[in-house]
Amino acid sequence: MMPPAKNRLQQAEAFLRSQLQNGSVPVAELVEEAAREGIARRTLYRAATSLPVIRLPDAEGSRRVARWAVPGAVAPRMSAPERFKQWLAAAQAELGTEQQ
Repeated sequence: MMPPAKNRLQQAEAFLRSQLQNGSVPVAELVEEAAREGIARRTLYRAATSLPVIRLPDAEGSRRVARWAVPGAVAPRMSAPERFKQWLAAAQAELGTEQQ
């Protein structure tokens, strides 16, 4: 027996709050994970509309990736050079080749 629509929406809202508490997540990942939890795509989108979910366009390589976030969990946007510096520092730390 399927739970009433209101309960399904509440389940989807709780899922989104949980998934987005630490920052933005690609929508495709959210849809996939929600499906594993038994949440339909349409219900997930209705939950995103009922919550204060922010829709963020982002680029990953040569393709555009839509991301969702909740207010307060979104880090300020970094410029490409800042992201590269952050990535380089993390890579150097992982390899143990930090430059002074």
